[in-house]
Amino acid sequence: NNSNNRMAGLACHLAAIVVVVAAVTVEGKRGPLVYGAANSPISTESDKAKCSSVTPVNGSEWVLMLDEEFDGTALNTSIWSIRTNESHCEPCEPELYLPGNVKVESGVLVITTKREQAIGPGGQLFNFTSGWIDTKEKWYQQFGKVQVRASLPQSSVTGIWPAHWLMPNPSTATPPNVCWPVGGEIDIMEYTAIPGVNHIFGSYRHGPTCGNDQQPLPGSMYPPEWNPNPTINFTDFHIFELEWNSTALIFRVDGSCFHVRTAQEAPIPQDPFYIILNTAIAWYFPPNPKTPFPALHTIDYVKVYQRKPAH
Repeated sequence: NNSNNRMAGLACHLAAIVVVVAAVTVEGKRGPLVYGAANSPISTESDKAKCSSVTPVNGSEWVLMLDEEFDGTALNTSIWSIRTNESHCEPCEPELYLPGNVKVESGVLVITTKREQAIGPGGQLFNFTSGWIDTKEKWYQQFGKVQVRASLPQSSVTGIWPAHWLMPNPSTATPPNVCWPVGGEIDIMEYTAIPGVNHIFGSYRHGPTCGNDQQPLPGSMYPPEWNPNPTINFTDFHIFELEWNSTALIFRVDGSCFHVRTAQEAPIPQDPFYIILNTAIAWYFPPNPKTPFPALHTIDYVKVYQRKPAH
């Protein structure tokens, strides 16, 4: 079960967060923290060097393939599906995804997370509800550039966990329905509201066999160590971006590179991926009774580009 296999990686995500919080608490500032599996370390200094070596692709070389502006009053169901009466990684995540928590209004998509009780399909009691949409088996692409312009929930909503991520489309994967993380998982943006940690993370998860995640910890954080921005407010709209080609994954926020994975470090996915936009509740850092809800994750647009073929 892919959801259950993710639990090991999520547990290590918790360990990484604990390390970050410890660094803030003990030293008053973040030192040269290292993220990644022991056999594949990723440091912010290595990301700085790799980002500086990236050659930007000229805008005229990109062709717009998906232009989702969330106009109108309803989701375009020819592209998107809404997760209905399901959780994720059950029972480790305490939210139930419901269609009523997903709305298109005033030119944006709003995913609302609420503190409310709901009964799941198996009779399990959930104390939170939220929203999830994806393009699985409806829209998927190999390589290109993905941009999501979004406003994230406020940091006071402890444990809120919005994400923009990509997974292998089941029917076009090699092999079909490839297990996690053999086909890969690209986390364009993950954010967990934890006091003292005002960062988003970009990560690439992969492994040679089912459940064997070689990148269990978060990849790298933004703002990065070499370019801190203590005043950044993620409730403002920012563009979270992935550039993906056959040999590299390049992660950016507002056009600024902060994380790079190359084929020398990890097997870069070669199959088409689909898009997921959701907000979870972090079981490893759950909300407390005073945490303010509801929490809003607002997406202005999703744009996906394909690079023009070389002549």
